[in-house]
Amino acid sequence: MVLTRKEMMERIYNKSLYEYPFVDPVDINNVQSASYDLTLGEEYYICSEKGKPDIKHLRKNESLKVPPRATFFVISKEKLYIPHDLCASVSLAFGLIRKGIIFAVQPPIDPGYHGAIAALLHNMSDEEIVLEQGRHILNVVYYQLASQVAVAYKGIYNDITLQKFCTEAVSQSAIATLTNEAKDARDKALTASSEAKNASYKTLSTIITIITIMLAVLTILMTAVTVFLSLKALQPAENTRSVPSEQQEEALYDSLNGNDCLKDSCELAWQLFGMETI
Repeated sequence: MVLTRKEMMERIYNKSLYEYPFVDPVDINNVQSASYDLTLGEEYYICSEKGKPDIKHLRKNESLKVPPRATFFVISKEKLYIPHDLCASVSLAFGLIRKGIIFAVQPPIDPGYHGAIAALLHNMSDEEIVLEQGRHILNVVYYQLASQVAVAYKGIYNDITLQKFCTEAVSQSAIATLTNEAKDARDKALTASSEAKNASYKTLSTIITIITIMLAVLTILMTAVTVFLSLKALQPAENTRSVPSEQQEEALYDSLNGNDCLKDSCELAWQLFGMETI
């Protein structure tokens, strides 16, 4: 049977029943209808290639920034006490699932356990994920046992911290490494393609500029030729009037000597044909 909000509240307020507080610190707003919301604590460990766990602590109001495809450990701010008649299970908050985070399933929490909850998570997305300190990260569901256990848990994980929990380094997964390498190769290919495209655009632009300049020069030459031919056509024709030679003038003068009428007629004819008069 799963404990409801009413039953969890009774256990939270009946502090005298247990050796430790049921949830510490407790926030009534985190008590749901059939689960309790655990929030992000100060300790975290982002897995890397280092030889030993690099446990870090968030400062006040500092957020946890999870790199893309990173595997990481977190721990809850709250400490739980599991009474001898209960056990519990933990699942990932739905808000983190939506961000692309997955949760390594953990075994049930035995009766008698006392301490925070450590969780192994993985960022499946290609984006950095920011987790605010104190945000909801895990859900705890309590189960009523058929009977109370005689011997409660008293193992090494009571009052756990990440420093005590992560005693060995966890390397970044091979899949994440290959994904990073593939992403780097893709980025380099995209950069090379972009550079080649830009070079192609520059070459094409240069060719177009040269062609434009050549067309402009040809246009200027054709305009000059057209203007030259037009001016040539507008020049007046040379004077081609025939002028009588000196012998012709003397012969004509002799033939017209003494004949004024004929002389006048000839003068008129010469004027009509464009010849100078005598």
